[in-house]
Amino acid sequence: MEGPAFRLRPVRLYDAAFIVQLRSDPERARYLHPGAADVPAQERWLRDYFDRPGDYYFVIEHRATGVREGTAGIYNADPEARHAEWGRWILRRGSLAAVESACLVYRLGFEALGLDSMYCRTIADNASALAFHDSFGVQRVRRLHHHLKHEGRGLDAIEGRLTRKRWMTLRDNLENKAARAAASWSIPA
Repeated sequence: MEGPAFRLRPVRLYDAAFIVQLRSDPERARYLHPGAADVPAQERWLRDYFDRPGDYYFVIEHRATGVREGTAGIYNADPEARHAEWGRWILRRGSLAAVESACLVYRLGFEALGLDSMYCRTIADNASALAFHDSFGVQRVRRLHHHLKHEGRGLDAIEGRLTRKRWMTLRDNLENKAARAAASWSIPA
């Protein structure tokens, strides 16, 4: 799945070190479920992932340079209910891929996978991520108490949901915003 500046490509085993590096960033890790502590553990996780149906994990990559910007995934897909969760969304510091990568995830889920709704779970203390999802038209549906254990304490999460119908009304505006953002900066040398 490609946009004006970025693409989603399937994660590969050699991305394990990049994923560990992203998830080890202290600023980002405080809002994440604990992940693999090292590259061999992440490689084992990826090998298990490759065998799981209904689980799609991507690297967000700059189209012109191939620089890896982050990761995103669609998982817990329920083909009968036609919904899935999206997450594993982590961008490297300074990345400009947020708007476009979220658009690509929604396009993939609604237009390629034929889902009727997608939900995400964001730690309640992560005000900037919640504001981002709000700006995308994601509707907050419930609070999940103690959804994540971090440093011995339970953190609440907010579950947000976007339907295909709502995405179709918002898509052009959001994708135009992503295209303007892509056009506003030059390709790094």
